Amino acid sequence: MRSPIEILKNAAPLRAIRQRRKASGLRRKALAGERLPLPRGLVFEPTQRCNLSCIMCCHRQHHTENSCPEMDTGGAIEFINHLKRQHDFRTIGFIGSEPFVRNDLEDLMKAAVGMGMDVSVQTNSTLLSAERLKVWSDHKDHIRNFGASLEGVAGVDDRIRQGKDVFNRASKGIDLAVGAGLPVTVSVLILDSNREKLGELIRLLDDLKVKTMDVSLIVNHRQADIEETASLSGIGAKDICITSKPELEYKTASFQLLEDLQSGLALGKSCGMSVSTSPDGFLKHYREIRDGSIRKKHRLTCGALDSVRVDPAGRLIHCQHFRQSFGDLREAKLAEAWNSQEFLKFRKRLAEANLFPICVDCYRMRVL
Repeated sequence: MRSPIEILKNAAPLRAIRQRRKASGLRRKALAGERLPLPRGLVFEPTQRCNLSCIMCCHRQHHTENSCPEMDTGGAIEFINHLKRQHDFRTIGFIGSEPFVRNDLEDLMKAAVGMGMDVSVQTNSTLLSAERLKVWSDHKDHIRNFGASLEGVAGVDDRIRQGKDVFNRASKGIDLAVGAGLPVTVSVLILDSNREKLGELIRLLDDLKVKTMDVSLIVNHRQADIEETASLSGIGAKDICITSKPELEYKTASFQLLEDLQSGLALGKSCGMSVSTSPDGFLKHYREIRDGSIRKKHRLTCGALDSVRVDPAGRLIHCQHFRQSFGDLREAKLAEAWNSQEFLKFRKRLAEANLFPICVDCYRMRVL
């Protein structure tokens, strides 16, 4: 009789094959301009507000909080329920800017769990308290992932993620979340300003008993990429939300950044962590992703084809970077908006272009 570990080892490759086949099928449908099945995953932005001003944040650069009115507690819960009645969503992800600026996020989480959904969340970790995390811990059997972030040790994190006492609050928040038994994954971005102290940060995460870590490079594109993306996608540049800051272009040599990634992942593994990069397969295709040639060399697809994303006002959007509305889901039927002619045309262009220039280093990019 096989042990549970042997069963899991054999299941992982099979799961990867099924996921790849599904992603390929969705890409083929998008390329043909066909209707896509409604996904089981819902991504809801309860707010576009944030308490920090991170130097690499696309939402801060584009001031998306100014154009995204949000629902109150009752309205948000009813809206989620409204979508759930239309389709059997199995999961919901709360993502922002910073979801925890809403004091009622726990109410939204509990409501979603009560509707039969498992929950994920992504936070900058600075607004977490023992009281709030107790509520999450009480429902931890339904929490799929508790995503947190930390970009450096003391004196480094605060320069990257600007705000009040950011490092101390974030590291304490992560400590509390781990202590509450939540499935914490800490995301770390490598920048010129923190790369030399990456090892210190990973050892700190080990001290905090973090078990899962994701390391990646910043997503920062030149205006030429944005203009080409606008032309290929048919989405106006004003509705494309991507960081575009010349001062954030890496001065560190590309081979050194690759070495930093590899050494960071190796150190995390040696600490007993489960480690990954974003996007998946980043190390394998590092040079092609970095120089943009991956679109010419490999068949690509977008993971957002398999999730429904809604902004704080209840508008259907493709992903965090493309902010154009494909329908107000407070009024339009979900199935009709998901397969509207406008959305089908956008997805067809996405597949025909083998993704757009700003997509190549996105965490939702998939190499088929």
